[in-house]
Amino acid sequence: MAPITKRLRENSNGEMKTNKGLDMSSILQLINERFKEQGEMIASKMSESEERILSVLHERLDGMSAEIQKLCVRVEKLERDVSEVDALKTQVGVLESKLLSLATAEVANDLRMHGVPFCEGESLKTIFNSLCFSLGITPAPKLKDICRIRQGKTASTVVDPTIIIKLENARDKIALLRAAGEYRRTTKQLLNLQLLGFDSCTPIYLNEQLTRETYTIFKEAMRMKRQRLLTAVFCRRACVYVKRSERSEPLCVESFQTLLRMQAESSEISANAPPE
Repeated sequence: MAPITKRLRENSNGEMKTNKGLDMSSILQLINERFKEQGEMIASKMSESEERILSVLHERLDGMSAEIQKLCVRVEKLERDVSEVDALKTQVGVLESKLLSLATAEVANDLRMHGVPFCEGESLKTIFNSLCFSLGITPAPKLKDICRIRQGKTASTVVDPTIIIKLENARDKIALLRAAGEYRRTTKQLLNLQLLGFDSCTPIYLNEQLTRETYTIFKEAMRMKRQRLLTAVFCRRACVYVKRSERSEPLCVESFQTLLRMQAESSEISANAPPE
């Protein structure tokens, strides 16, 4: 039989082991419960955060949807406005074409004569009759009107005002221009003041009267001819005609944009041409 001291020591060790087992089990349970509480709290926080985020997103999406609807309305209005502007542009183009046609028709039978000095008490009709007689056109064609262009306030007084000759019909205008051209070819001289009864050989110039727009087209066409982009430029019935080559048909240039397209086409052809 073991001594009493030894038995007491063994009993004490057994109780300590039992207490240690109980403490570890309680700790693990507490830890599990703590983890569970923390997990539930984190899940709750995440759920709340998701709800807040979704609420904010819904609000912003609702705002964006309202803005998009407003923008759609504005875009539709802009599309209607653009359509109306395009229609107005078309109408303006048609009206401009009609106005140009009317302006061209108004000067279709007119001539302009440069270089005739102004004299007090002059008779422009007498000057015109002298020109026709010198060119062999008798009797002189009937006139609707003949006058000098009024000088503006800022115009130079050194240059004599141009004489505008308004004839009854285009046939008389063509006959007069043809006679002037024949005179230049046969005499190898320009028209001059002697043909009008002046004691001077200063040249005068007889040309078709053009509208301001047509004159702008004519100047640009002549510049293109000097650059060899056109082979011929001439006027007929107050319209400008051009030829792009010797064999091509004359083309009536009705707008400045037509010349710009010709220049672009010529530039493209030159760029694509093989090097010599």
